[in-house]
Amino acid sequence: MNLDKTLEEIVTTFFKAFDEKDTVKISQICVPKTEIIHNNGVVTSLSEMNQIIDGTVNWYPRERKLSEFKTLTGEPLSVVGFKNEVVFKLPNEKVVEEKYRETWIFNRESSDNWKPIRIHYSSITQNKHSEEVK
Repeated sequence: MNLDKTLEEIVTTFFKAFDEKDTVKISQICVPKTEIIHNNGVVTSLSEMNQIIDGTVNWYPRERKLSEFKTLTGEPLSVVGFKNEVVFKLPNEKVVEEKYRETWIFNRESSDNWKPIRIHYSSITQNKHSEEVK
């Protein structure tokens, strides 16, 4: 399997574990020093993120679509960017859609073992960029 597909598969497996609240699997995919930079700017460690996941009571069903993968490969670091679209199904038939752009930095731990060390995501809040100050 080529490296682009390997890294895409790691991301896909991570989100499957995330959606299932499988913090054991998330910990196997990541390393203890993995940092998650959230769309609101808050930085959490892997252990903090797992505590947040485990402590979340209202974990609603969701459908997730990952697309537009772009990979920059290097040694020992590689970067993966992609679009993450999530549709949450809340009580009373309420649906909430969230869209993000994500950038993951991977470190090569061994010849065939890549681990995300920094995960950053931003909400997609508009379709066109502007430098106008409002």
